[in-house]
Amino acid sequence: AGGASYRNATAAVLVVAMLWLGIALVYAGSSIWLATSHGVGAIFFVAGAAVLLGSALATVRVTGGLGFTCSMMAVKLLMVMTDAARLFLCLAAIGATASFAQASALSISAVVGSAVSIVPAGLGVREATAAALGPIVGLSVASGFLAATVNRLLALATLVPLAALLALRARAQDAGG
Repeated sequence: AGGASYRNATAAVLVVAMLWLGIALVYAGSSIWLATSHGVGAIFFVAGAAVLLGSALATVRVTGGLGFTCSMMAVKLLMVMTDAARLFLCLAAIGATASFAQASALSISAVVGSAVSIVPAGLGVREATAAALGPIVGLSVASGFLAATVNRLLALATLVPLAALLALRARAQDAGG
């Protein structure tokens, strides 16, 4: 019964999380640059590029494969872009006039919320981050906060019934087998 040591498993989780952070910062930095603020956008972009480069090299070293690293980067980019699309739709739902670049800039809030482990699922942290970023990209504080809150509520409204169905299915399989 082999497997990864705690050290190797922790390193693998950490480098993948850093890939996500790097991609999110580059994506948000580009979006902030396009939306309004070249200076803030450049800071996010450069910080993200440094984190992304370092974490990509570390991921290759820890996992031993460039293929895995590229696949994980693609998955993380898709996650960030999906969150940006959801935030864009949430902004539209609350009546805020926003471009996709503005919504994309708010997508960094998911990474920040996940990184703050002192509160479950970054509860409130994601929303506060989106509220703080709102004015930087030309949105109101309220729009950023409400879009992130609606995004979280819709995700929960989708995941809770799905989790219940999976639990019922697992119970039925345990009873039958």
